[in-house]
Amino acid sequence: MRYTSALLATLLMTGGTSALAQRGPPGGGLNGPVTPEGNITGYMSQGDVKGIADFVDSVSRLEAKDLVSTSAATKRSTVMLDALHIACQLTEAQHLGSGTTTVGGKPVGIGLYEVSCANGMGYLLTLIGLSSATGISCFAASAAQSGDGSTHAKVDLQCRLPGNQSLDAMATSVMRSVGAACDARDVKWLGQSAAPTVDYTEVACKDGQGYVLRTPAPGSTANLDVLSCQDAAAHGARCTLTVAAAPTVPAAIGNSAPEPRPDLQWFKDALAKNGISCEVKKARVIGRESIKRRYLVEYLCPQQPRGLVAYVPSAGDAVNTFESIDCNAAAERKITCQFVGAH
Repeated sequence: MRYTSALLATLLMTGGTSALAQRGPPGGGLNGPVTPEGNITGYMSQGDVKGIADFVDSVSRLEAKDLVSTSAATKRSTVMLDALHIACQLTEAQHLGSGTTTVGGKPVGIGLYEVSCANGMGYLLTLIGLSSATGISCFAASAAQSGDGSTHAKVDLQCRLPGNQSLDAMATSVMRSVGAACDARDVKWLGQSAAPTVDYTEVACKDGQGYVLRTPAPGSTANLDVLSCQDAAAHGARCTLTVAAAPTVPAAIGNSAPEPRPDLQWFKDALAKNGISCEVKKARVIGRESIKRRYLVEYLCPQQPRGLVAYVPSAGDAVNTFESIDCNAAAERKITCQFVGAH
């Protein structure tokens, strides 16, 4: 749905929120390469960077005296965040620049805003003629600013608010907000998929681990998630930062041979090793965690009348811990037991 300028202006003046029509910036999309999920192209093409360069050229950075007030920037940013379905507890907003573009053959004003969020994410948002909005994450903006994916073009499109200046700090905060412990040492935006529209950003941790942040792009209703490099490779987003830092990891993660699953006796031994009384009659591997890579296993044994589900760390994993729960607790975690029902 597209609002008229008058209605959107009313929302901005009153601080109300509702859906804004989304429209790309002049000269090309701000959201980077868009491909079907499972076929991430990675990196911006020369055309993508040129489109952003055209946009930046149309927006003039303002002197302090020409900027709108912090309260006005906050009000406008709040409206745009809501309209673009960005889950953001706003901590700071700033008006960066303004210019003109052409929409429907008519000149309209365009404003550039930057916001930072409590979960660590940051965004650059554009307000076009008080009738439409679009945005780009600071992760994606960093790829345009560095010229990733091109041989020449670099664009002065970077996040400058105190909470957004360090991509490593941003990634660390976002990872922690979803329960993943990682002190980031390097970050690289990998690309964007469509349906759902999500950004993929590789994060290399100081302890040598590597993950991929899967964050909804502005306008998307997808959930924020963290993937292991192995799981991200299945979406076409391949880690390179941690591979380079750890030569023992196969260079082509997505093409490497799958890790063999331990046999039944190994899973039985895991119970005994952790003091769980269970004469196993049946066992099944439900799945495996994306981040910790622990096996999720259901057991059937007479000693556990409420059922038994265990999180079993991989062989050689000295970091993640063994955990066991009954089927009642498993049901609360959306895990369905097949051998014994929850009571």
